[in-house]
Amino acid sequence: MAEGGDVVRRYCEKGAGEDELLTLGEPLPYERARRVELGLSPEWDAAEESEEDEREWSSAAFDMAPEIADTFGPSPLSITPETPARGAGVLALTPHGVACGVAPGPDDAGVRGAEARAHSGTDGRSRRA
Repeated sequence: MAEGGDVVRRYCEKGAGEDELLTLGEPLPYERARRVELGLSPEWDAAEESEEDEREWSSAAFDMAPEIADTFGPSPLSITPETPARGAGVLALTPHGVACGVAPGPDDAGVRGAEARAHSGTDGRSRRA
């Protein structure tokens, strides 16, 4: 999650040891509430959590991102072509995307893809026509 362009929370749950080292920021209210629903403490420390509790949390957290996104605004999974939209869309690119460009999407052969390509700069960032 980012606010004002700054990452405020990143959570990693790959099921591998030391996932907590990839986690950034404090748990979000949704994460805390979900832990309580599971019968776990809303405050947790990977070093002190039982193996059973860790397995239960890992299982729940694995698919939690869309639910967390939904608490901050529309979930990416709820957006469809019929979703009303207004204003300007902004696409954030990683440094790799800027250097190498954006991979072609499913509509690149169509008009929308051609328009997007016509309005993109050589560095992969969008620009106005």
